[in-house]
Amino acid sequence: ASDRRKRNPKKAMRSSTVVLCFLALASAALASVTVIRNDLTDEQIESMANPECSSIFMVQLEPKHTIQGNDIGMLQPQGINVTVINLQTSPGREYWRDWSGLGNSLGGDYTKEPFANDLQRQALAKAKFSVTALTEATATPIGFQSSTLRERSAVCVYVRGLGRRWVEIMAETTNKNQQICVKDWKPEDTSMGRANLASNPFEEACALGNLYACRGSGNGHTGTTDYQFEDKLNLKFYCKDSCEDLIEGFRFRIAGAQKMPILSADGVHYMQPDSENWCLARKSDDFPSSLLSAYPANYNPPVVFSSLNLGASTTVVSVLVLLLSILALLW
Repeated sequence: ASDRRKRNPKKAMRSSTVVLCFLALASAALASVTVIRNDLTDEQIESMANPECSSIFMVQLEPKHTIQGNDIGMLQPQGINVTVINLQTSPGREYWRDWSGLGNSLGGDYTKEPFANDLQRQALAKAKFSVTALTEATATPIGFQSSTLRERSAVCVYVRGLGRRWVEIMAETTNKNQQICVKDWKPEDTSMGRANLASNPFEEACALGNLYACRGSGNGHTGTTDYQFEDKLNLKFYCKDSCEDLIEGFRFRIAGAQKMPILSADGVHYMQPDSENWCLARKSDDFPSSLLSAYPANYNPPVVFSSLNLGASTTVVSVLVLLLSILALLW
């Protein structure tokens, strides 16, 4: 009997492997971002490929991470409720027919994610008048990825899955007075990006605290078909001015347009139409800080002005002071 109670090490190892595989699959279901390089110092990257990048991410835009129902995103939009789109009935089926293998629906209620069922974490976040999407280090608030700005280097991002779509680029710094910029990035390996950015240039966008840009991807046709486009947009986030000794936390998000697909010239393939007007339909202020309420429910604003009733004696003293001032001027 005692032998039967002994733990089988091979069985335990198999159980652990199953658990690890499950966790890995769960993590992969939440994210389409691969970290290639993460917050290295100038000394560490000076002898590496792409030495201007302290961090490098590979972003794959997908429908499962839609934020507003008319986009493809890069991470689960935690902290918000994304309206569920039924892909089995109109108009959802037609709206997403240029994608395959999506299942029955898109979207969901991610308001309490991550750790929606962890009462302790939820209570701690509530005590800070916040949400777990902001208080948990691994969270992805409204689909944003965390990273770090440094004085002399950039955060570089390969963006895949866009094709001809227009792209929305957002970033928010921890310090609201910190400048942040974004522009196209040309990696050393030209197979990973457009060889000549000057053939389709884009001006850089800069802002303090909150950065928003919505623009074309710059991806051109490949071959002779009208439905095949290159997929080589690369971006870099960086500080341009007032960057001395900078080590600043920030978050970024990249989303691609999703509109009603149209048939290509061959009458078989579906493709995205021109998305220029898509930017006008976007909610452009959904930064992570928007998850915080302006004032908590039980917040009492400080008293700035108050009426003081100090009695008649105060009035007499004030009159005497006024008379003495007048006599001093006349004297």
